[in-house]
Amino acid sequence: MENSVFLVDLPRLAEGVQQSKNDLTFFGQELLYFCEAMGLDKDIRDGVLKFDFANTSHLAFVHTVGGSHYSNNMKRTGIVGLSRAVRALNLQTQDPVETDFAASSIGSLNMDFLESIYLAASGADLPVEKREVDIKDRFRIYFPTHDTVAASTGGIQNGGTVCFQSKWYNSDRFPKTLFRDYQSTRTGLLSHNKILFSRSQKQAWAYVGSANISESAWGKAFFDKAKKAWKINCRNWECGVLIIVPPEELEAQPGKVVGTEVFKGHVECPFKYPAEKYAGRKPWFFMEREERSAFAALAGEP
Repeated sequence: MENSVFLVDLPRLAEGVQQSKNDLTFFGQELLYFCEAMGLDKDIRDGVLKFDFANTSHLAFVHTVGGSHYSNNMKRTGIVGLSRAVRALNLQTQDPVETDFAASSIGSLNMDFLESIYLAASGADLPVEKREVDIKDRFRIYFPTHDTVAASTGGIQNGGTVCFQSKWYNSDRFPKTLFRDYQSTRTGLLSHNKILFSRSQKQAWAYVGSANISESAWGKAFFDKAKKAWKINCRNWECGVLIIVPPEELEAQPGKVVGTEVFKGHVECPFKYPAEKYAGRKPWFFMEREERSAFAALAGEP
């Protein structure tokens, strides 16, 4: 099993020196907001202010805070927070965007939700801004087929943390045509990555974090008629980092930003690209009775 980790080295400020919250970069402010939302102790939150965040000016911290949120809090978290982070780094675009999302857990997906992810990746001012988009040739989701899991180094007994139920996949509204077989560039490994690659002719960035591609992870924004205000409901707590490709690297290859090669040296693509369509093969299903029984048998349990 493979996964991705983000590390950044931030120098500690001089003894006795502490920044104010407003002095932090966008990354630092959102990290501190997330710490506050989690209810971390004040000494921990104060400790965040004792570091120099200048090294994160080209990054964004993206999070999902569990619960219901209105107004400014709604704008900072979940899918709405993602679109805000894209704009904060001046990555918004009206151009077509190529979007590739590697996930380790798949739920009940539909085109409406995926179009919202696509708009957030374009930097649309969600939830207010709406555009007509056609994502069928520009959005791909990477999740392994049953054959890929069976052929992995650990075999099917190693697939218990890669989750999908056939009832979602067999739904009439499920976007099957967007799915691709996740095959690691390191032969035999399965993936627990949650990575989103987004690029157009003028911008490219990657999200690396904990959020799978689901409404539970990114939230659902809607207009609350009772309170006459926009609201986002989030089930999960998630966080991740938005990492950009310097614009000058894109300018050096005009018209060629179509694959994941543009991210080389910034966020290495861990799966084979371009990837194979399912083409009649079934995805890996786990979390159903037959899979649980199979795992129990492999473990020697009754």
